[in-house]
Amino acid sequence: MNPVRDASLYWQTINRVLLSAADKIGDLWREEKIASVESIYVARNESLAFLASERERIMKLSIEETIEEVLRLRKIENKIRAIHSVNDNGLLDLT
Repeated sequence: MNPVRDASLYWQTINRVLLSAADKIGDLWREEKIASVESIYVARNESLAFLASERERIMKLSIEETIEEVLRLRKIENKIRAIHSVNDNGLLDLT
């Protein structure tokens, strides 16, 4: 089976083979699966809570603070500095 064509089917097959190898692996597998699902749920909720607080913070900004935030997030000043740092290095000089 080629893992590149259908990675999900490939790993499901690998998982089935591993689970059929020993009975104790199945118990451990179920525990790990439950822990994995729980950790995804917790991470998702933490991310959503963070984004909600960020939205609330942004909505409270003044117009000036909002403009500064946009400029900072878009890294405008860093891009301006990078453009100013570009110079002719003389690589194509003929003398």
